[in-house]
Amino acid sequence: IPYRPSNRVPKWHALATKLSSDYPLGSVPDWAIFLTGAGDKQQDRAYWSVKAWGENKRSALVDFGEVACERTQYGELRVGSDLPPIDRYAVNRVFPLVAANRFGQKTLRVRLFGIDTQHDPHTVWDWIRSHTGATRGIVRALGGDANPLYPYYRMQVVEKSARDGKPYEGGMERWGLNTANYKQGLLDRWGLEPGDEGFCYLPADAVACCASYVAQMTNEAPVATDKGIEWQIIDRSIGNHAFDLEVYHTALADMVVGLFKPAEKPVAKTEREGKGFVRRPEGRGLIRRG
Repeated sequence: IPYRPSNRVPKWHALATKLSSDYPLGSVPDWAIFLTGAGDKQQDRAYWSVKAWGENKRSALVDFGEVACERTQYGELRVGSDLPPIDRYAVNRVFPLVAANRFGQKTLRVRLFGIDTQHDPHTVWDWIRSHTGATRGIVRALGGDANPLYPYYRMQVVEKSARDGKPYEGGMERWGLNTANYKQGLLDRWGLEPGDEGFCYLPADAVACCASYVAQMTNEAPVATDKGIEWQIIDRSIGNHAFDLEVYHTALADMVVGLFKPAEKPVAKTEREGKGFVRRPEGRGLIRRG
């Protein structure tokens, strides 16, 4: 990515002011071509957001929110009750553009939605599999993957949980992301100026309408350790869910059109397919052999 590397995380207020644009929260800029959606599942709630993408790697936050799990009359969590509402807020939602884009479109739907599987992966996978019809295949399971052979993302079929050995019905198609690379890319792009290739826009008056989101976006920093560079949360009382969502969005944009991921160099069979993987027909990701 042709951006000047940066290790300094900006203050949220300054970044919100800089990235603020002129479109209202909940609407889409007229230069947008497609949308991505992202979810971050936690124990008692799920965070979500939607981003627009256009030419010159431009992106814009469209909307965001969180859904808390319902509770029984005894105060116990209704596991997974935070996921179905995301269909209404993001996956199935029709978003209006402020004006028709160059293709004449006045509304857009999410092209891909990705959600992490770190917390309660079985519940997340069941929700993903519940999507049929027009939304079948739109929602993808995401996770971390630091394998240096795959610097951006790859797909693997996970047959069972490494935690409890419980199988995933049908095998979970899990897209592993090298989050460190995507995080550095985000930090670099925050140093750009409006109009630059790769600029990330926020809605109008972002300081007021997006304060919590931007505060979480800027709540991780790269820290030098004896193991190398590690990304660490700055203030645990704030959280970093929005930053995770931004990483997922960037990876999903890669999956749609390859915005940031460079073309892969050919890899010898003994280095890739020979290590228990087979390439998917469309050339996107790999499937682990049984």
